[in-house]
Amino acid sequence: MGKTHLLSLVGKPSTGKYEELYYQFPATPIRTSKQGFFGVPLFRWLTENKKVPIDSIIILGTNQSIWSAISQFVPRHKSPDIIELIKLGEEDNNGIEWEDLTEFEEWLQREFSNVAISLRFISKGQNEEEHIEILKMINGLLGEGDHVYLDMTHGYRHLPVLIFGALSYLVQARGIKIKGIYYGQKEDLGDSAKVIELNALGSFLGWAQAFSTYKHSGNLNPIVKEMKESSAGSNDPSLQ
Repeated sequence: MGKTHLLSLVGKPSTGKYEELYYQFPATPIRTSKQGFFGVPLFRWLTENKKVPIDSIIILGTNQSIWSAISQFVPRHKSPDIIELIKLGEEDNNGIEWEDLTEFEEWLQREFSNVAISLRFISKGQNEEEHIEILKMINGLLGEGDHVYLDMTHGYRHLPVLIFGALSYLVQARGIKIKGIYYGQKEDLGDSAKVIELNALGSFLGWAQAFSTYKHSGNLNPIVKEMKESSAGSNDPSLQ
């Protein structure tokens, strides 16, 4: 089996920072402590509650994103100079320098000795050329047969859709498995957010592929496989 990754995006909210919310995960009465960047409570829920052995955290964003938000992965009392440099870049019209992001990644890596950290700039994904570059970047960060948990909460609204499309391609091209898809939805009132599992997206993809195989070859085995996995999925929310 390949490695297991948590893939998140970081964006730039209009207020300049993410609102800190209590996140309520499915099938548990416990709310998280207040967090701004959803990737932080998602990582902790996956590793502590679901016992998922996350090997790496991959975070994508533009040079205009508020990268300082992901410093919540480490205790708040730890605030090195690099975070201040990142915040200065967030206030600069030219954005954050690649060298500063690399130093920030190295600092996070020292704090996560057992989990690989990858921070990468991506474009805003506004044309096909940029879409292909994002696909190439994701492809370069993943290995054959790797497992991915996707956080679709932050970033420009089209980017999580684009990244899901890239992963869908890699499911076929390199045997990637999308094991979970999550979205943190703020409630209309108050400081709470509900975590929505979007695993059906992966199931739809699997069924579409199964019917395509049947249509072109008459082979029913992929449909039988999807039926068995859908039945098993009632007890296991992970995607197959």
